[in-house]
Amino acid sequence: MGEVGLDALPDLDRLAHIFSNAAAPAFFLGAVAAFVSLMNSRLSALSQRLEAVRAETVENKWAAERADRLRSLEVRAVILGKGILFALASGICATLLLAVLFGAQFLGLHHGYGAALLFLIATVLLGAGLYRFGEEAWLAYTEIAAEVAKSRSVMRESPAARGSKPAAMAGPDEPDPL
Repeated sequence: MGEVGLDALPDLDRLAHIFSNAAAPAFFLGAVAAFVSLMNSRLSALSQRLEAVRAETVENKWAAERADRLRSLEVRAVILGKGILFALASGICATLLLAVLFGAQFLGLHHGYGAALLFLIATVLLGAGLYRFGEEAWLAYTEIAAEVAKSRSVMRESPAARGSKPAAMAGPDEPDPL
C-alpha cells in the first residue's frame, strides 16, 4: 500500500488560491440565500392575506368578489412557490459547485468544465426563480392598479363627490339623493 504523506497536502499558498477561487461561488450562494429569504417572506405575507380573505369569504355577503380575490392570491402563491423551488435548486447547484471547486483543487484534479456547467445550471435556475418572482410582482402590481382604478371610480360616483349628502344624512324635507 502506498503512503500518503504531508507532501500530498497543498501548501499555504495553494490553499489561499483555493479559497480565493471559491469566493465568487460563495457570494453567489449568499445572493441566492438572500433571494430565497425575500421570496419566502413575500410568500408568508401572501399566505396571511389568503387566510384573511378566506375568513372574509365565509362571513361576507360579497362572496363572489372575494372568491375572485382568493383565486388571484392562490395563483400568486403558486407562482412564488415555484420561484422558491427554482432558487433553492440554484442554491444546491452553487453548493455543489463550491464542493467540486474545493475538492478538485485540493486534490489537484481538473475541474474547469464541470465547474462551468454547474455554474451555468445554477445561473439558469436562479434566472427562472427571478422570472417567477417578476411574474408574481407584476400580478400584484396589476391587482393594485385595478383596485386603485376601482376606488377612484367609486369616489367619482359617490354622493360626497357630487356635492350632495348621503341618504343617512338627508333631513326630513330633503329628498334621498340616491
